[in-house]
Amino acid sequence: MTDKDREHKKAFEHEKYSADVQLLLANERTLLAWIRTGLAVVAGGIALAAFYKSSPLPGLLILILGILIALIGNRRYKMAEKSIRAGKLPASDKAAPQQLFVIAVLVLIIVILQVTLLSE
Repeated sequence: MTDKDREHKKAFEHEKYSADVQLLLANERTLLAWIRTGLAVVAGGIALAAFYKSSPLPGLLILILGILIALIGNRRYKMAEKSIRAGKLPASDKAAPQQLFVIAVLVLIIVILQVTLLSE
């Protein structure tokens, strides 16, 4: 192996390492965004529960929704982290449609409860 070949191999390994680090950091930033979103939703749930002291159910449901959002983000982070460390691109999350459905149903329930509470 010539010196030039060794330099090319070393440069390739450095680029691969750099790309892996970039993917890991991007994955971590995505996790932080999920957690930030979950915390914002939880804060909204607490505020709503405090505002409607006679019926805090909508606020509690929003609080649960915020926790669910953070847990989904954590699950996705772990799946991506495992794939990146194995040298593969993360697979698409097949559970995403079910997660979206559960979140949509919770939001619909919260809206219905809010409308019924406001009309009373």
